[in-house]
Amino acid sequence: MGCTTALAAQLALAQTPQQPTWLRRAPQAPDAAAVLGSRPRVDAADPLRQGALPPLPQQLEAPGAPALADEAEQVQVMALKPLSLAEARSLAFANNPELKASDLAVEAAEARLRASYALWYPSLDLTASALPGLDSARQWRNFKTDDPLGSVSPEPNWRYRTYRSGSAELRLQWALIDPRRVPRIAADRDALEQAGFSRLIALRQLDLDVSITYYRLQQADANVEVAAASLRSSQTRVKNNEARYAAGVVTLNDLLQSQAQLARDEALLAEARAEQNAVRRELASIINLPADITPTAADPNLPLGSWTASLQDSIIASNRNREELKRFLSAISENNSLANVQLAAIQPSLRIFNVAAWNHVAGQAGWGDTVGPDWLSTETWTNRVGLSLAWRLYDGGEARASAKRLRLEAERQAQLFAAARNRFRRDVERAFFALQADQQSILALAREVVANREALRLTMLRNEAGVGTEQDVIDRQRDLTQSSIRHASSIADYNINIATLQRYTGLNAVSPCLPADRPAAERAEGLPPVPLQAFEAICGIGHTGP
Repeated sequence: MGCTTALAAQLALAQTPQQPTWLRRAPQAPDAAAVLGSRPRVDAADPLRQGALPPLPQQLEAPGAPALADEAEQVQVMALKPLSLAEARSLAFANNPELKASDLAVEAAEARLRASYALWYPSLDLTASALPGLDSARQWRNFKTDDPLGSVSPEPNWRYRTYRSGSAELRLQWALIDPRRVPRIAADRDALEQAGFSRLIALRQLDLDVSITYYRLQQADANVEVAAASLRSSQTRVKNNEARYAAGVVTLNDLLQSQAQLARDEALLAEARAEQNAVRRELASIINLPADITPTAADPNLPLGSWTASLQDSIIASNRNREELKRFLSAISENNSLANVQLAAIQPSLRIFNVAAWNHVAGQAGWGDTVGPDWLSTETWTNRVGLSLAWRLYDGGEARASAKRLRLEAERQAQLFAAARNRFRRDVERAFFALQADQQSILALAREVVANREALRLTMLRNEAGVGTEQDVIDRQRDLTQSSIRHASSIADYNINIATLQRYTGLNAVSPCLPADRPAAERAEGLPPVPLQAFEAICGIGHTGP
């Protein structure tokens, strides 16, 4: 019987359809507040939050905020300043006006929070009037007129008074019960945290903008080198063909083809220099350098290294380190606190007060010129202590409606949090996959540069030996120029994707894998580096997969 039951159970288990792998769900993710905290904090050890920056040379300090050039000499570029990427970042952190504006926003939020803390303290008011005050008056009656009875009142016909007075009141009050105090302080604390997150977001975005612009400047410099090298080669080729044409070795068609290639290279160099100048000024604008200084790239156009974090680790780091998500959580908390502030309008508040008052009057009063004045002098001191209750029993539903609006805004922020979380993951994945493609592109284009360089050398030898045509040489030279430009672009894209991943994840998971500089011979020829074996062996990017 037992065997039969066990066999039946095994058969039932075997007949139960197994869930396909693609239908299996990952474990449910915890609530964001449980991961980041209901009041997320910025890591104090974050290097981008540390304010210690090296002192800047005086000539590189930012111009004044309200300064505006009105003469041509004030905006004329007078000097080129080579900067490394680290120097460019330090200058941007110290000079960028948008970052300074975010610093001021944080200070303003701090002042606002300090003002809300005053709700816990008593208030002391002093009011005074008539220090001194003068009260003078005259009153006339029984004017002398024709009286039908022929008599006039024997009393004086006018009265006067002259007083000097003064009063003061000292009022001390303290809110024992204030329903809006705690939520008001909580809302201002959330606002301060949001200002801090906004500043750090601006700081990280500035760091990314500087890095991207710097890498584009390196690419522009490399393009200028490639175009200049191609132009020098074309100039040499034209001179040789002119001499060979004069000797009757080459045809006029060969000479014209080489001259046309020279014109194309001149145009290519002009475009490359225009792009270089534009990117230089873009970097100067981000760094906020003086108007007469233009930065140049001091670092060579080389790959930064290999990204060591996996895709999954990068996504988790992005979830934990993106200040945008933390700012959403602070916004949710702020709106809930503001909703409680609105509800406090229909809740009772209790205050204790003490009012001390002083009043002094001194002067004289009398009738006419015959009756002597009456002198008056009084001084009064009073002190009142008590409790005051304020309670709005009905407001037409305004407070509850306002609170509902703010709670709905908190729910809207929660939905925006979810949308941003998905968008940030998509951004990390796109940068990660693009980085993998760029790794392979650098290798492939480096091989293409080597092949085109050797092909150009062989084609030139064949042409000098009288085998082949001038068009073959031009084609090989154009192939080498284009592949060199694409190689420089792939290196810049690779570095930009690494900087983007660093911005999105907050990680510095980069291991150096390339020499500090390329050989002097390659620099002289204006050709890109070709570290094939070292790049593939040390970085380990010859394979695919995360």
